[in-house]
Amino acid sequence: MTGKHAPKTLSATQLLQVSGAELPDPRLREWRDYLQKERGYSPNTLRAYIKDVYDALIFFKKRCGVENFSDITREHVRKRLQELQNKEGVSKQSAARKLSALRSFQHFLELRGEAVSPGVQNARSPKKPDILPRPIAYQKIVATQTALKNGADAWVNARDLAISALLYGCGLRISEALALTKSDYRKAENVLYILGKGKKERVVPLLQPVKDKIDAYLLVVPFDSPQDMPMFRGEKGGILQARVYYERLNRAAITAGVAENVTPHVLRHCFATHILEAGGNLRVIQKLLGHESLSATERYTKVTPQAALQAFRNAHPRGDK
Repeated sequence: MTGKHAPKTLSATQLLQVSGAELPDPRLREWRDYLQKERGYSPNTLRAYIKDVYDALIFFKKRCGVENFSDITREHVRKRLQELQNKEGVSKQSAARKLSALRSFQHFLELRGEAVSPGVQNARSPKKPDILPRPIAYQKIVATQTALKNGADAWVNARDLAISALLYGCGLRISEALALTKSDYRKAENVLYILGKGKKERVVPLLQPVKDKIDAYLLVVPFDSPQDMPMFRGEKGGILQARVYYERLNRAAITAGVAENVTPHVLRHCFATHILEAGGNLRVIQKLLGHESLSATERYTKVTPQAALQAFRNAHPRGDK
């Protein structure tokens, strides 16, 4: 990068604090706006992506002598990933995300008609460990939900039960559950319209037991909230934060004697896994989870031996023999 596009020295802390108008490279500002408006990225993801690319551009300039993005080679990218993992102690998963951010920026430059780097596109991404939350038995989910009823405040107990019902009963992400408004819920009949990642809408069934728990919460919550604001509130009336719910869910699991780590994502994973084990269609599960690709669904819902055997019995001409 040359001239006015050359990045200036800026600490990581300063970078996270600057507004879009103050980012040193105009293309970073435009890319950020594109990710926000066109792709629907969250503020946290935007900050992470901008920092990843900014740090990489500084590395390529200072350590590799590369001024223009199109001059970045596969070897330059390899050196960057090597430094991240060996010197900075970044995990393979995080290093792969940083490369993904770099490729996203390159894609944006390509949309603008700028020259791009084959080295960025062809660089080998660090192999990410296949880390999956371990699904837990349905009985343990019930035990955890029972423990959620035993808190000091009845309305908080009702809130936590409603959220757990959305995670396990609808397969929502915790961010999606906490973003639900009264308006979203009131216009629902037997389904919820969820605006997920990338502002993509999907439809999920709203089962009666889930509706009952949400209705029970709305009857006792002591705070008024506008129809278009998130309906799950913290104990002081503010919008409930995911961290607070995570801690309460984890404590409930410990109280119930559940040895496994129970998180909001574990409940979502159990939603998919238990449907699959009961013979559910993987494509349907993909739609319910809001995954763009089937491979993402397969990662979350590895076929168990029981499910594979049942699929064989149902599909093979001699399966019942």
